[in-house]
Amino acid sequence: MTARRRRILFALVMLGLAGVAAAVLGRHLVAEHHYRAARLALESDDFDEAVRHLNRCLETWPDSSAAHLLAARVARRSGDRDRAEDQLRQAKRCGADPDALTLEWVLLSAQAGEMTPAQESYLKDCAARGGPDRVEILEALSRGYARVYRLNDALAALTDWLELRPNDRAALLKRSWVYERLHRLEDAEVDCHRVTEHHPNDGEALLRRGQLLLALERQADALPLFEKLRESRPDSPAVAVGLARAYRGLGRTEEAEKVLDAACAAHPDEGPVLLERGRLAVQTGDRAAALPWLRRAAGREPWDYAVNYALFQCLEALGEKVEAEKVGRRVEEIKADLARMGELTDALQKAPYSPALRCEIGRLFLRHGEKREGVLWLQSALAIEPDYPPARQALVEHQDRPGGE
Repeated sequence: MTARRRRILFALVMLGLAGVAAAVLGRHLVAEHHYRAARLALESDDFDEAVRHLNRCLETWPDSSAAHLLAARVARRSGDRDRAEDQLRQAKRCGADPDALTLEWVLLSAQAGEMTPAQESYLKDCAARGGPDRVEILEALSRGYARVYRLNDALAALTDWLELRPNDRAALLKRSWVYERLHRLEDAEVDCHRVTEHHPNDGEALLRRGQLLLALERQADALPLFEKLRESRPDSPAVAVGLARAYRGLGRTEEAEKVLDAACAAHPDEGPVLLERGRLAVQTGDRAAALPWLRRAAGREPWDYAVNYALFQCLEALGEKVEAEKVGRRVEEIKADLARMGELTDALQKAPYSPALRCEIGRLFLRHGEKREGVLWLQSALAIEPDYPPARQALVEHQDRPGGE
């Protein structure tokens, strides 16, 4: 081979190697782009977008512990616990930092309301030290506290979170939820209002604020919100009920009737719609017309206090004594359960890790047909004391019932 041919061959080999290197570098840059885009999407609470970018990233970096850890965090925050656990196992396989893995596993337990006293202390210490994970920790703590009705602890964590990010949408909406359950409706409405100031088309915030304004008997302020929502959510039963309640509170009964008749036709089995239709009939003085609506509502919501009480009042006014007595007993039963639930949640503030309290709360939820809530409370009792017999027995009894899961 001549020297000229050797030079040409060498040049071709080097060009080929350069092409391979460029391709590898290009794939690396694309993966890096998707990883950074996923982080940005997560900061904006756009979980679907974050998952999309992470899937692309992991196609190129299947053994990236950082990408798997980020995927676990996205899954946890979006409520996909199974995926979060799978991604954490993948991150461990890829050699992820043990401290980072420990933190994410504990955050997963905390967010579900299943953390132990030692885990709570660990997270509080981590938050006190500051650092880039402080917001993640405060979010998980606040969600976990709220999950088990530790409302004052949730409020404290959310307030700390909002000191770091004053206009964080998720924190404001969650704090509004906590304020509402602490019967601080004005504060709850203010937080929702702050969200809508920065996100004027945020449907969730508009709906919650409208409902709070109705609870505060500010129907005139609530009405524009529900009218706006109806444009973007014309088929929403919750929007129809809110709009009708605002109209009814302002004495615009014909408009309320029109909205509710359309909603009843579209959602014939929706308890809140049926209840509001019955209430409207009562307000217009036609209790005989209200009775079928309220009976249907009670059939759909057999453990709802407002539904049963409205039905009881209507039956008494119409002289339906036998049925009124039966419904009245149900009303008293529900009232007693609600009072007991209040006692249990108050006691839980002082003894947050009591499996007995959590077990009784779980049983009450199951009794009222709230299967998911009941099972979660029973599981949280077992997270504290894995062999706690009453919780295990309650789960077995639930699973043995028709429709049990």
